[in-house]
Amino acid sequence: MGAPRIHHIAITDDWDMSELAGEYGAATRGVAYEPGGHIRATTASRVQEVLDERYADLHLPLTLVTLDPGRLEDAGIPVEVDADGTARILGEIPRDGSGVVVETTALQYVDGRWRAPALDAAGADLPEPDDHVVIEPETLYIGTPAFLIVTADVDGRPNVAPASSYWALGRMLVLGIETEGKTADNLLAGSDLTVSVPSPDLWPVIVRLATLTGRNPVPAAKAHRYRFEPDKFPVVGITPQPSDLVVPPRVRECRLQFEARTRRLTPAVDGGYLMVEAEVVRVHAASSIVREDRHGELQVDPARWHPLVYAFRHFFDRGDEVGWLASSRTAPHAPVVD
Repeated sequence: MGAPRIHHIAITDDWDMSELAGEYGAATRGVAYEPGGHIRATTASRVQEVLDERYADLHLPLTLVTLDPGRLEDAGIPVEVDADGTARILGEIPRDGSGVVVETTALQYVDGRWRAPALDAAGADLPEPDDHVVIEPETLYIGTPAFLIVTADVDGRPNVAPASSYWALGRMLVLGIETEGKTADNLLAGSDLTVSVPSPDLWPVIVRLATLTGRNPVPAAKAHRYRFEPDKFPVVGITPQPSDLVVPPRVRECRLQFEARTRRLTPAVDGGYLMVEAEVVRVHAASSIVREDRHGELQVDPARWHPLVYAFRHFFDRGDEVGWLASSRTAPHAPVVD
């Protein structure tokens, strides 16, 4: 596999005019290439960073020029790429159809910011095959939303617990719940549930809950790090909020909340967890994270909503937006992918 492609951000007028000259010689914004100098470029992972740092205040049309380093070297133009993704092209870029220029993309200025397009696999910084090593990670939580699940026992007493095994399809949630906790007990007894999704500032709540169980006595497998707590809400600093359609309450402090009916419980192959299928019957969202879509209906605004992400036993806010699907009803325009 050849070297990953590199990318240069050009003022569109400069790029277009260079076709007549047969070569492009702008080192960077407003600076011409000089013999002995270089033209700045970057790998795919840093395109958005460069746009934010160096072009945020520029309102002239910009073009992203994708280049093949191997073809540049073949043309006698050395290329240097640092470990951080900074690249230097030690000569002017030929415009002679030699294949040095892989593609050009008109950059979009959206909501006060230049947006880097999604790059195809050939343009991304893929590791060489020998960069992969075999590992045995302690967990396979690669980065999923942490959530708070609330169930109720046969007397209506609520139990709140943290979890992170989650996916959704349509109105159905599929959750992974350990069998030795009170949550599984309540679900097996017929409880419905609520899922409340915390924002990043609530990560300490997850940590506090991680040592509490609603089961009494505490199961032997949990005794070394759990203690029984019949009313976890005040202990960890959260507030139960009555639901509209199910018995278990929601967590008031969470900006996004689902009420759901339990539809099916499937035991795991090893018996250690339940696969819970639940149908969402009502969604509650704080007004601070919603907006009208193009049909005038309220939707969660992805730009305002930041779920707490759990990855390899660490908590994160989500990163910057990098793109969207054409089916999005809140996107400003169709995705720009080529």
